[in-house]
Amino acid sequence: MTDQEFEQILWTHTASEEAYLKNIKKELHLETREEIREHMDWLREKKINRFFTTGRMHFSGRVYFKRHSRFNHVMPHCHKYIEMQYIYSGEFHQSVNGETMVLKKGDVCILDPQTIHDNQMAGEDDIILVFAMNTDVFNNTFFESLEINNAISHFLIRCLYEERKNKAYMFFETAEHPQVRNIFRELSKELTEPGIGSDTIIESCLLILFTCLLRIYGDKNHTMQKIDEDYKERASLIRYIKSHYLDISLEKMAGEFGFHPNYFCKYIKKITGYGFKDLVAEERLKQAGTLLLETGLSAEEVAASCGFSNQNTFYRKFKEKYRCTPKEFRNQRI
Repeated sequence: MTDQEFEQILWTHTASEEAYLKNIKKELHLETREEIREHMDWLREKKINRFFTTGRMHFSGRVYFKRHSRFNHVMPHCHKYIEMQYIYSGEFHQSVNGETMVLKKGDVCILDPQTIHDNQMAGEDDIILVFAMNTDVFNNTFFESLEINNAISHFLIRCLYEERKNKAYMFFETAEHPQVRNIFRELSKELTEPGIGSDTIIESCLLILFTCLLRIYGDKNHTMQKIDEDYKERASLIRYIKSHYLDISLEKMAGEFGFHPNYFCKYIKKITGYGFKDLVAEERLKQAGTLLLETGLSAEEVAASCGFSNQNTFYRKFKEKYRCTPKEFRNQRI
């Protein structure tokens, strides 16, 4: 997909936007785009086209992308996933936990799961890119690659692993950083029209994006917020499992971290939100997916290479994670 094709997709009215415009013109007798532009503040106050979201999102992978629909008002709602908004053009009016904010071109807002927010009416020139990300995006590799001792990784880890009590958001002004706009464009294009290696490109774009946001945050605030010992420990646990997933055992890992095995299992659950076996299986399945795509090994050979001694367990867990068999997984990406 070229930049020109992507721009055309962004600016072309959808069927729902045409319906919203038709309703505005009918009820308020605003006939032209210029008239609608002139009355945007008033239209936001009137909230003509109002609806509630379903609160659900279906992921074809680990990240979902859409352009925010213009000319309608989305009533207060929340999600179970992390939502990231990027103002590609114009501005975006919304309320987060009752706090009204206006985001300008180049601004980025990342919402913690369960954060209550509404989306006020966007106008003709207001293009907002919205990304919904489930927890798989940030497991293991992401946090190992992104420097762990900073405010952004602090926020993301809290979103993923704590008990959804915070209901917060992070805000970044990136208008003076054109590389951020380029990354959002490439990420959006890849999500709109996936191709060979899309998962790798998407993960790489996100890693570069969050690293850029980290730099911007650091430049503006001069100091990085320290994270507490729980967050450091969580990162250490994830790194250890990634490095030892083949021959790992609870007893050996407990000894490395100075715990009794009986307590260590509960400790891992408390710190990460997942059980020991779940974290190990997740890493093994991730490695299995890579081997299926990058080698000619059979599914049985891949299972053995990734630490699965039982073939039935491998097939069952693989299908639970990827929603397809190893053969289908490989064929879908050829």
